[in-house]
Amino acid sequence: MKNLTLPDVNNIDLWKRIVSNKHLDPRRRLLAIEDRIQNRYQTYLANNDNLSTIKPSTDTAIIGNKNDLISCYGDNVNFVPVKKQLLSLSYKCPYCCINRPNTLDHYFDKSEYPEFSVFVPNLVPCCSACNGTKSTYVFDEDGERIFLHYYYDHIPEYQFVFIRFNIESDGIPVFSVYLDFMEATDITGVIERHFSKLSLLSKYEDCVKDRLPVFLSQIDSYKNMMPANAIKEILTVQYKSFLENNGANYWETCIYEGLLNSPNFLDQYLTQEKVCAVS
Repeated sequence: MKNLTLPDVNNIDLWKRIVSNKHLDPRRRLLAIEDRIQNRYQTYLANNDNLSTIKPSTDTAIIGNKNDLISCYGDNVNFVPVKKQLLSLSYKCPYCCINRPNTLDHYFDKSEYPEFSVFVPNLVPCCSACNGTKSTYVFDEDGERIFLHYYYDHIPEYQFVFIRFNIESDGIPVFSVYLDFMEATDITGVIERHFSKLSLLSKYEDCVKDRLPVFLSQIDSYKNMMPANAIKEILTVQYKSFLENNGANYWETCIYEGLLNSPNFLDQYLTQEKVCAVS
């Protein structure tokens, strides 16, 4: 879970090229409000460090051309290459870090913010599941943002997703998945709401249940081949690779970190007979 790099796209030029392919009447209507679209783009960029201040436009010209603005998003020949570029930004959906991105989320939904329908900073590559859950939501009932904005929010680089392992008296490995922040800030509040709305802790538990037997089977294969310190070194190398490529809060990175740092877990597991069950 880490920030995406915003592509270098001239958004006004993109909008003009999309509009140029419209039929005469919608093209004429859209070109008549070009200055208003530019102003809204500037408002978005000027407030990218305080996204909660971006509210739906009250401009009657934008409201009156809502359908034309929304229609700019789609299979327009000038938009398709940009969509492909955005979908290639990450091999995992940034919202969940589980599935592959296969669609674009309008961070501020196009139904309420039609002027941002093809504004690249408002388009986040994601999976269909997250896009469906996020839907049109941006703010909760208290006016607080629910979801992370992966271009502009400053996501902490330190680890805040933790997986801790233990071995029960019957030898069965168990684990817990939780969030733990160094301090409470505005962005940690957004992260907590993001995780809650997308049920990420529960989804990560399912991921761990699916993957942990593979990890433990790998460790089992090393038991009779090398000492515990050598096994830990292999896991450390694998952990550092995931950390470098995916960040500290990617769930598989956290599995490796948890295996290495859960008190006594690895030492106990390495000295017991093989147990396949995980709970």
